[in-house]
Amino acid sequence: MRATRSVANLSAWAKERAVALPAAFLEWATFDDGSLLTKYSNDDWFWFDSPEVVVTPNGVRGLRFHSENQNNFDRLITLDHGDDPSVLFAWLGRPPWVTNAERFSDAVFSQVFDWQFRLEFKPDDPNYKEIACTREIHLKTDGCIPLLRHHYEESVTTRLIVEDDYYTEYRFLGPQAQRLTVTVANGRSTTISVTGRPFEQVNAVYEELKSKLAGAGVI
Repeated sequence: MRATRSVANLSAWAKERAVALPAAFLEWATFDDGSLLTKYSNDDWFWFDSPEVVVTPNGVRGLRFHSENQNNFDRLITLDHGDDPSVLFAWLGRPPWVTNAERFSDAVFSQVFDWQFRLEFKPDDPNYKEIACTREIHLKTDGCIPLLRHHYEESVTTRLIVEDDYYTEYRFLGPQAQRLTVTVANGRSTTISVTGRPFEQVNAVYEELKSKLAGAGVI
C-alpha cells in the first residue's frame, strides 16, 4: 500500500467550485497523485489534484481525470451519482460519451489489470518501461466468451469507442496470474490477448487456450 498523501489541494479545488467529490475518487487521491496510473499505462495523463469539470451534451457532469498521452481519448468520473460512480469514455474528447465502467473502482482496477503484466520494469531504473510478452488469438465472433467463463475467473468488463467502432473488453485471470483480455469489436470480431511473464508461461496458457477453443469448435 502506498503512503497516504495530502489531498488539501484537491479539497480546496473542489470547495472553490462547489464540487462534491465521489468517495472512491477521494480515496484513490489520498495515495496516488496520478503517477501510479501513469506507470501502468502508455504514459497517459491522470489528474487527482485539479481535474477539469466537464458537462456532456446529455447534461452529465463529470471530472476529466484521464487523457491518453496523445489526447486520443478522455475519461470522466461522473458527479452526483453516488460514492463509486460510473466512468465515461470519449474518443478525441468528443461525444458520444460511452459508459466505460459501471464504477470508478472498476476503471482503476482494469487499468492496472491491463498494464501490470503487459509491461516490464527495472527496480534500479525508475524510467525503464518496455512492453512485455503478449500472445494474441483472432476470432471472427465473440463465441469464446462462454468457454472462457467456464474455464477462467472473470474480472471487470469495460467499454470504449474508437472513431465509429464500439468495443467491449472482458477480462479473465489465467492459471498463474496471466491476464486474458478479450476485446470484441462491434459485437463481432474478437481478439484474445494473453499477457504475463515469463514467456514460457504465457505461451503455455496461449497454447492451452487455443486447444480449448479448437475443441469447442470456436476456432
